[in-house]
Amino acid sequence: MIRKAAGIPILLFFLVGFLFLCVSPVIADDEPPSVEGPVPPFTVRVASRAWSENRYYRILYPRFGIKGVDKILGDYVKKQVADLARAEPSGGSEEDEEQPDKLDTMFDLFSPSHGYVSVVFSDWHVLGGPHPSWDRYALTFDLKTGRRLAVKDLFPNWEIAIPKLMKLIRDEIAAQGCEPDEMNGFIYDLDGKSENFFLDPGGAAFIFNAYNSALWQYNTIAIDEEILLKIGVNPKFWRP
Repeated sequence: MIRKAAGIPILLFFLVGFLFLCVSPVIADDEPPSVEGPVPPFTVRVASRAWSENRYYRILYPRFGIKGVDKILGDYVKKQVADLARAEPSGGSEEDEEQPDKLDTMFDLFSPSHGYVSVVFSDWHVLGGPHPSWDRYALTFDLKTGRRLAVKDLFPNWEIAIPKLMKLIRDEIAAQGCEPDEMNGFIYDLDGKSENFFLDPGGAAFIFNAYNSALWQYNTIAIDEEILLKIGVNPKFWRP
């Protein structure tokens, strides 16, 4: 009887451990992200699940050990998973052979200086149709507060600076041979609350077409620090 009683906790220990491995992200040991700038220490986590042979997701994401930052990143991953779970299986298209519905998310890290970090997710997914899609989404954080930054946080006088920033973005789009009206999302939504941008040691990049229908579509405008300084960006992000 004593041996049976002692065996029950051991059995429960292995059962809990098994369930933990099934439902909890684990540290990924492959496909390391690219890192640019003084990025703080982090671990790579992976969330994955297969509903069937032809439907699954795999999302890599970082953890920094900073409560506010990790919560926001965790909520982002949960939303991605929930959106995919609600999506109806496509089963391919009439013109193409049946292909799996899958989402494979990687990330890269950028830091303009100590105290700030940007996480840029790249989603490669196939939901039927003739080709995969590539989406990009950025989250930029103040590591001291754990808060996610918006465009207005970059400029002390953001009401004056944002129209100038819009002009820079539109001019760059034109230089790439595209008409601004061809781009959706960011260009028309750019205001003080916009958050889809990232900072790196050389400046900032603004993602205006987060959801690409093809790998070759253009969706990110990078602007050098020197140009941003001319329109009133706060230099503290690069010169703390």
